[in-house]
Amino acid sequence: MGKKNGEWSCLISLLNSVFSSYDALSSSFLHELCMAKSGKQSKGDKKTTGVSDSLLCSTSAKTLKDYIEVISPTVNNSDGSVGNITESFWVEGMTSSSTDFPIYQNDVEMVDQQVNSIEIIEKSENNVYWPSVNLNDLRKAWSMIVSIPERQNIVDTLMRAVRRLVVISLHQLLVIQPPDGLDDNQPPTEIAIIQQRLVNLFIILYECPFATDPLHFELLLLNINRAVTWLPNTIQVMLCRAWANSVHTPLANCTESPNPEQTNLWCLQKILLHHITLRCLTTDHGLPNEDKQICEAALVLRIVYYASLLAGQMDSPELLEMEAEENRLFEQQMLTHIGPTYERRSRVSLPEDPFAKALNISPNDCRKPFIPVKDFVNETLNDGLQPKKDYIYYRSKGISNELSFMKLPFLLQTSSKSVLLYYDNRMRMLDERRGVLMHTFLMDTPEMPFFKLRVHRDRIVEDALLILEIAFMENPGDFKKQLLIEFDGEQGIDEGGLSKEFFQLIIERIFNPDYGMFVLDEETQNYWFNPVPLDDMEREYCLIGTLLGLAIYNDVILDVNFPSVLYRKLVGKLGTFEDLFDARPSLAQGLKSLLEYEHDDIENVFGCSFSVNYLDPFGNVVTHELKPDGATVPVTKENRKEYVDLYSSFLLNDSVKKQFNAFRRGFQMVVDESPLTFLFRPDELELLVRGSPVYDFNELERVTTYEEYTSDSAVIKNFWSVVHSMTEEQKKQLLQFSTGSDRVPVGGMSKMKFTIARQGADTNRLPSAHTCFNILLLPEYQSLEKLQQSLLLAITHCKGFGMS
Repeated sequence: MGKKNGEWSCLISLLNSVFSSYDALSSSFLHELCMAKSGKQSKGDKKTTGVSDSLLCSTSAKTLKDYIEVISPTVNNSDGSVGNITESFWVEGMTSSSTDFPIYQNDVEMVDQQVNSIEIIEKSENNVYWPSVNLNDLRKAWSMIVSIPERQNIVDTLMRAVRRLVVISLHQLLVIQPPDGLDDNQPPTEIAIIQQRLVNLFIILYECPFATDPLHFELLLLNINRAVTWLPNTIQVMLCRAWANSVHTPLANCTESPNPEQTNLWCLQKILLHHITLRCLTTDHGLPNEDKQICEAALVLRIVYYASLLAGQMDSPELLEMEAEENRLFEQQMLTHIGPTYERRSRVSLPEDPFAKALNISPNDCRKPFIPVKDFVNETLNDGLQPKKDYIYYRSKGISNELSFMKLPFLLQTSSKSVLLYYDNRMRMLDERRGVLMHTFLMDTPEMPFFKLRVHRDRIVEDALLILEIAFMENPGDFKKQLLIEFDGEQGIDEGGLSKEFFQLIIERIFNPDYGMFVLDEETQNYWFNPVPLDDMEREYCLIGTLLGLAIYNDVILDVNFPSVLYRKLVGKLGTFEDLFDARPSLAQGLKSLLEYEHDDIENVFGCSFSVNYLDPFGNVVTHELKPDGATVPVTKENRKEYVDLYSSFLLNDSVKKQFNAFRRGFQMVVDESPLTFLFRPDELELLVRGSPVYDFNELERVTTYEEYTSDSAVIKNFWSVVHSMTEEQKKQLLQFSTGSDRVPVGGMSKMKFTIARQGADTNRLPSAHTCFNILLLPEYQSLEKLQQSLLLAITHCKGFGMS
């Protein structure tokens, strides 16, 4: 079909008919799959091929071992021959040197007749499968279509046809009268065929180059996106798997797998984000949650995001199985140590992405996604988001029709997620307070609405751990209350400043080498669990984990350096060789050299066996065998990968298993009902705990507010001149003095609330601060020299609540 009498009217008419018909479009570009049970070619079959990945991964296939016998859809061509509908309508003539398409008489009228002639052969087990899309044929066809001169006419035709397809056919099938069982994982035969046909249809539509073209996407993509959001979750998951498989299929006129930037999945991701950005900038809706096109594009991006994970570097099935077993055992430990209290709380409905559940994966299972995770974050969307309202939509649990982007955390910046977590934590504190008031009213027994820690500065570790242990054993629900710190012998109400100081002091003491709980790696300056502590300190590790959870829950940033693998382990992952490059870089490089050594004399050069030597607290050498009789098993070229994996697992998992499990148990007691691990990836969790590593005081100057001063006041100009001339250590001391912490919040200093207030006229008094509210009280010094001298003296020598 093609040019006729100098025009392309036949092709355009055919495109109009096919793309406005659910039956025709879902029957185009089908794979020819013929496999007998024995794997031999059957009589009369044209060819035998392997089963496509997309079909095997679909929910219509009961097991991966099933053999699929499908006869290619047949059509009666105008010349009397029998062929494939794909070949008849699209493929034939593409390899010809001519630029014209072969024309079949009455093509438009033949569409319905030919679609109805498609035959699917039933096996004896009554399993019927619809073939998946042949991407090679499809991409060749689109490549030819794009090259013809009637480009705008084709775009206009496709736009009208796709709109009719969506508004009439798909809306009827998916919204008005959806068949029973369309969302089933193991549906009846006829429903399985509908599921696969819908997947085929959307693969064809999204492969259209015009759908991802910045000049034309609005004419096509918006209707396609809307129809995808109508799909049941099961079919969206099938589409996700098909997209993940598609990235390895060569492009038109190519034989090799494309680069990521060349794939349709990558182009689709970029154009969807581009569309969201344009809508945020050009519409007057106010909230992205209320813009239908933004929400539809975001929901399609969720499918793209999980397809990117599946197509990326996923953890091995063996590792995932080990992690599942470890997490199962950990849950049993929680029940053993806490009992029915934890069991009741574990039944609380936690946020869970239906895609992750259906695919049986977690975003943390993918080390390197096909599309980098950071590329999904849309800054314009984050700027337009109102976290308070988005959280309200999140809490509405289906009552509101608006989409909460809290359910799509891959689109959000870490700073946006930290604000949403803050609202969630405050709501839980308020719920606890209401519960206490109700209990007091009904039972006439007063109960503290806050979780109070009264400690002495000289015994801060001992006092805190004792109170935490009592709460841990008697009422773990206290951890969900707002933390309130009191220092013995000191006056002051904790509005946040005392909590910051408490965590700073206790962290300094706990990581003191005298306690022997953690060891410092001199190369990275990170702390790790002591594999051989002097005493059985399981109780202490548990309570320190609780402290870490309380810091996150009460929005306090900690000055604590752990390797990144700790945060992966907190979300249920195991440490592997890749984690050693951050935890123990020199050792990791040495093991990498072992893996890359090309010669056959590994035993002589490296001299390793399957054993590890380390020192106990008394300086004695202890040998641990990585496998039975490992000390006598040399490391060779054949078994070196096993050695590296076992060595890495010993250092990061086995040697500290008891200590870490206790630590995680305490952490989980605080955050078990929180959306923390749903919202944050391990690297973001580290940022949430430690704060931003970037100290940009120009940003702090930009967002600072003033009381009885202005940014043009002479003393303010002198103040910032002094600050910008400080050393990095002095700047941290200024933060510590003014805010109670030298850490920068997630999102950088632009997210800080910092106020400079006037404290009288020129005086010999030093500056002071209200650390609870991040307010620096600055006298109106007349000279720059006096301001500098007073400010440096204050931040260097004045600590404690007495100066707040």
